[in-house]
Parts: sequence; C-alpha cells; structure tokens
Amino acid sequence: MELLQGTLDMLALRTLLLEPLHGYGIAKAIRNNSGEALDVEFGSHTAVGRKQLHREHSKWAGFVSAVGQVMGPIGEEGKS
Repeated sequence: MELLQGTLDMLALRTLLLEPLHGYGIAKAIRNNSGEALDVEFGSHTAVGRKQLHREHSKWAGFVSAVGQVMGPIGEEGKS
C-alpha cells in the first residue's frame, strides 16, 4: 500500500510514542501494528535522502554564513 506524503512521518512519530526505536524497529512496528498491511522499505530512496541532505546542508551553510556576517568579529565597538 502506498503512503501519502507525510504519512510515514506521522506513523513513525506515533510508533515512537510507545517506545524508543531505530529505523528497522520502527518499520517492523508499523508493519506489525497495521496487520502487515503497511510494509515500510528502507534503502529504496537512498539517493533521494542524500539529495535532501545536500539541500538541507546548503541551507544551513547559507544560514551560518549570514549569521557570521551580522555578528562579524568582535572589535572595539560598544566599549565605553
């Protein structure tokens, strides 16, 4: 059964309310709790995940750069 976008996140978070788990445990719990109707496959979207990581990293680097520009080095300003 194909999941709607965002549904997997919701199911994973709901599963984590019950107990702390890692990826495989979350997938197994979702499968078991859905009567095996939902089978979450890991690894099938590795390239998509890597692209998302690169996008998020780029955003983070831009944010850090912008904050650095505003903060600048600490100099003599503000001394009385």
